[in-house]
Amino acid sequence: MKIIEILLFLFIDAFLMIISQFKACFLGVLMILCF
Repeated sequence: MKIIEILLFLFIDAFLMIISQFKACFLGVLMILCF
């Protein structure tokens, strides 16, 4: 693997982790507001 491919893979992985954490936080806020 080239270094660029490894960096791209790590970047995508980190991006997906940030998105999933953001969705979990968003759902938590919705639950607090709704109930």
